[in-house]
Amino acid sequence: KYGSNQQMLQTLRFQAAPWFERAEMVDILLRAGVPPETIMEDGGVSSMEQGEWRVAFEVLNSLEKLGAEPELLKYFKGDEVGAEVLFGLRYTPKDIRLAAANYCSEKNLDKGGAELLSRNIVAYSRINRLKPEATTGFEYTPADAAALRLYMQAAEVNEDSKAAAYIQEAKDSGCSATAMEKFNELEKMEFAERRKIIFKFKQDTEEYDRALTVDI
Repeated sequence: KYGSNQQMLQTLRFQAAPWFERAEMVDILLRAGVPPETIMEDGGVSSMEQGEWRVAFEVLNSLEKLGAEPELLKYFKGDEVGAEVLFGLRYTPKDIRLAAANYCSEKNLDKGGAELLSRNIVAYSRINRLKPEATTGFEYTPADAAALRLYMQAAEVNEDSKAAAYIQEAKDSGCSATAMEKFNELEKMEFAERRKIIFKFKQDTEEYDRALTVDI
């Protein structure tokens, strides 16, 4: 498809193809037994880049299988920033991955933003499993998963100005109407009242901190 191993290494070195084609070349070379060191020395692609490109390419393929619109695929194929964002979505569950990818394109998220979104989605799932009532009003969508974390942060922080900033960020995120109602209620509360929300959630929930601290 892309010629001999040597031709692919030359294409990599001169960056003479879109990132997703180069990612596939890296995958072909590695599967053919070409050592990562050779790809780095002859193709100019570091071991870290090789790993990230392969993962990003897998995520891109999964989006195609999930029925992503051509415009969305074009967005991620455009430049290497697309590869970085896809890599950031690597741990996003497949049942919400397409929605997360659309959210990334709409909000023009970078790699860090995509990784945070993934953490938010995983955290939502954990919280929903540990204490379903804690997610009442928040839908299983990328926007509401992000909003839920902001809701918890706003409820826990003791400074009203910081709480207001979290609340405003959530309102700007495009969260659902039911989530917006939760924030409108939270906005009227003093710290002592906000704190009760977190205390109630922490009761009998030893995994609280782990639920909100997702390492990916």
